[in-house]
Amino acid sequence: MHLKKLAVLTTLLALVACNPAPTPTKVPATTAKTVATTAATVAATTAAATTAATVAATTAPTTAATVAATVAATVAATTAPTVAATVAATTAATVAVALAPATEVATTAATVAPTNTATTAPTATTAPTEAATIAATVAATEAATVAATEVATLSAATEAATVAASTPDASLMVGNGQEIVWAFVPSENSQAVLDNAQQLADMVSAKTGFKIKTVVATEYAGVIEAMCNNQAQMGSLNTFGYILASSRKCADVGLVSVRNGSATYRGQIITKADSGIKTVADLKGKTFCRPDPLSTSGWIVPSITMKANGVNPDTDLKQVVDVGGHDAVVENVYNGNCDAGSTFDDARTLLTKKYADVSEKIVVIQYSAAIPNDTVSFVPSMDQAGRDAIVTALTQIAADKANADLLKKVYNWTGLQVAKDAFFNDFRQSLETAGVKVEDLMPKPKAAATAAATDAATVAAPAAATEAAAAATMAATP
Repeated sequence: MHLKKLAVLTTLLALVACNPAPTPTKVPATTAKTVATTAATVAATTAAATTAATVAATTAPTTAATVAATVAATVAATTAPTVAATVAATTAATVAVALAPATEVATTAATVAPTNTATTAPTATTAPTEAATIAATVAATEAATVAATEVATLSAATEAATVAASTPDASLMVGNGQEIVWAFVPSENSQAVLDNAQQLADMVSAKTGFKIKTVVATEYAGVIEAMCNNQAQMGSLNTFGYILASSRKCADVGLVSVRNGSATYRGQIITKADSGIKTVADLKGKTFCRPDPLSTSGWIVPSITMKANGVNPDTDLKQVVDVGGHDAVVENVYNGNCDAGSTFDDARTLLTKKYADVSEKIVVIQYSAAIPNDTVSFVPSMDQAGRDAIVTALTQIAADKANADLLKKVYNWTGLQVAKDAFFNDFRQSLETAGVKVEDLMPKPKAAATAAATDAATVAAPAAATEAAAAATMAATP
């Protein structure tokens, strides 16, 4: 029995010896650890990056864009548009440069990690933070770039709008070099009026293509006659001058002046504070100064006021003296050459630099009712398209604050307002109610030599006109 057991065991041992078991392959511990760690890291990094990217995509772009846009808007509000765009773009670039090292580190880590050992690969704890940082950095950089681009676009649009505003409107260029004479009535310093009026005319010419020349007459009637004879196609007529010219079909209003926000003004009768003249009735027997026989506030309205107060301006005044301007009326009354005079309200301010106490020594005894302001009128035969272009050009120029000083120097204008002939109907009605006939107030024709001087004044510069008038006066004197 024992011999049989021994034989079986011997047989089994022989079989094992013939078929030995395979020897297990040894795997280095570091390699296994690396594979395991890498797998875990990739999984953790991928999951964290996905989560961080999702969060960053939801919040970072909005926050970054808001910050970038706020910075750009702040810069744009305090800097010129073009500079703002540059600053915004530079700021975005600076942020990107500042954040670049972090991005580079993250990129390098992502490239090298697969070949590194577990000890150098990012751990599951730091990966989410780095991924979020990278995502936020990218989002912020892109948002800043977008914001800078939008500011640059806005800057370009603003610049284009500025260029467009300063570029002549092609629709106004209808003049084709046609020459136009723009006549002005005398007012204060005629040479100063002429110089400034020509600057204004040059601006209109540049916008319309007309060649506009300005002249200043030595008297109001000269402008009316120039327009009636087509020697002038435009005229800056005073109120009564326009009423008279329009009644003769020589002028049609296009614009009225605006002073201190109003298209009307009033006149005043003045005297020295110690003259003893207190009312209009006290003017009887006194010497009276006026700017011109056709001055609305300087003679037309005051003469009507005198009649309403029992004073006949033709017979009850000792003398009426034409002094050529509203400032000259104030100065002659101030110096005692005239007992009283009439001007627009308040012409005394024209002499405050020369006479500091003029407003105390010269007092007002009567104000008039509202009077329409002076005009920019056109001859009725003027082409409508040309007239419309000039009116539009003048309103554009007057609306530009950069031209405020020039307008003031011309006729103390603060603006220009489009007007129609009906604007003067109330004033016409006032004249009719007072029994005034427009044609009766037209100055009587002068001697031939003086009339020639008036014509010369219409087409010549003030200095030449003054010389012509003086020569004519001498020729007419016996």
